[in-house]
Amino acid sequence: MSYSIRQNPSPFFTAGRPAGVRGIVLHHAATTDFDGIGRTFKVAGVSAGYGVSQINTVDQYVADGNTGYHAGNWAANQAYIGIEHVNSGGSQTGWPVADQTLNTSVELSRDIVARHGLGKLVPFQNLFPHNHFSPTFCPGVIKAKLDWYAEQVNAATGNSGGGSAPAPSRRSNEDIATEVLNGKWGNNPGRSSSLAAAGYDPNTIQAIVNARLGGGSAPAPAQSSVSEIARQVIAGAWGNGPSRQANLERAGYNYASVQAEVNRQLGVGTTVPSGGIISQGQNVQFVTPVDYNGTRLGVSGTYQVMEVRGDRAVVGRGGAVTAAAKTTNLRRV
Repeated sequence: MSYSIRQNPSPFFTAGRPAGVRGIVLHHAATTDFDGIGRTFKVAGVSAGYGVSQINTVDQYVADGNTGYHAGNWAANQAYIGIEHVNSGGSQTGWPVADQTLNTSVELSRDIVARHGLGKLVPFQNLFPHNHFSPTFCPGVIKAKLDWYAEQVNAATGNSGGGSAPAPSRRSNEDIATEVLNGKWGNNPGRSSSLAAAGYDPNTIQAIVNARLGGGSAPAPAQSSVSEIARQVIAGAWGNGPSRQANLERAGYNYASVQAEVNRQLGVGTTVPSGGIISQGQNVQFVTPVDYNGTRLGVSGTYQVMEVRGDRAVVGRGGAVTAAAKTTNLRRV
């Protein structure tokens, strides 16, 4: 192993990974400050498994056996390890990623593949860009290199031959039903999506659960804390807008309490942007023409939010990134 690995834990994760590791999701960090990735993951309610620098250094933020909050999709978070890549340039140059960073990432992925028996990496089967799961610019230039990335990992691991990635060993529906009864797969709607992502039919599993319980509905598992549910909301587990509220209330949670905790974790409790909370896909304008670090920008008019991580939003036009800015410096239009 030519890279060195540092433990830089994020507090934002869910213990366990019911389906095991089934693949990898690639991200770019939208920053040239490698240490800033770890700082963000300590305060912003999001996290990935690893971050890769330009100098053969890798930070691990979440253990492989736990679930990070990186894909904006709960089933994907549970199934796939997220790898962040520091950028070698900013928005003015299209957020490039250095070759050295990608080469180190290939070596890291080779080790992940070996540890978890993933076999051959195949784009969109067990290797994904972040924007496959969420409407975001991430992973930027890395998306165009997905085939190259898979080829490099497979060549290094001896899995470059034809065929698709082998399916991980499958347990019986009876075993999975036992795990559901023991609470291992969580609550709905996240439970059904996690089961489906792992290759199981949620309806079949539920029927077995119901039969064991005497034909009635399965009792509601113990509720998670409001803090934990808020972290899941930030990670995208409960949907957006009215559907999020309906899902939370259907599961027995108080929507207002959860949203207040989301705001607290994101640091927007008393500093909500003038146009409301900023989220991906919205049209916004700058309140003050400065970027996330306070550097003056020549910006005007309306931009689209491409990505939001904590208090940091990446905005642009026509699919091209303009800048990263604090969400409190943007207003919806």
